[in-house]
Amino acid sequence: MLGILKFTLLSGIILFVENGLQAQSIPSRDIIHCKVSELDKHAIKEGQLILKLFGFKYRSFRISVQNSSESFCTFSPADLTIVGNDGSQNYIETSYSLSPPSMPPATVNIAPLAHILFTFGLNTEVRLPAKIYYSEKLVAEITK
Repeated sequence: MLGILKFTLLSGIILFVENGLQAQSIPSRDIIHCKVSELDKHAIKEGQLILKLFGFKYRSFRISVQNSSESFCTFSPADLTIVGNDGSQNYIETSYSLSPPSMPPATVNIAPLAHILFTFGLNTEVRLPAKIYYSEKLVAEITK
């Protein structure tokens, strides 16, 4: 009887620890709420990537993408979506980081602990306030 009780207690502790660790490993995501002029003061963390948007104008913006890991990481500009207050979904149509300006790359492999800077043009003007999504998750709401 004592063996069964020890086994049950030990099983309960293992389940508690496993469930507790699983809950801790899921990062909580706070949605950034700020003025467009303050967007550069906020970092968006997605996996091993740290994204910072700045220089946001109505049809263009700059983004710094940092790989915080010790291994290569992939960034996909297509995973970034901006939706204006009129419901218009904007997409990146031009990369001014390339000469001459052209379509942005589908994905970019970023070296360990490296960062890269892009300047992107959007297909239409973004009407503020707007929502910014990355990897299908709302990451920011920006106002004038």
